[in-house]
Amino acid sequence: MLNRLSLVDLVTMAFGAVTALLVEMLALLQEES
Repeated sequence: MLNRLSLVDLVTMAFGAVTALLVEMLALLQEES
């Protein structure tokens, strides 16, 4: 059970990190255009 929760936490953190990177990249592209 603990391992499953840890895996979910890792996936959530990874998804959040990727989302933040995508948002920053989109913001930079909008500023350049």
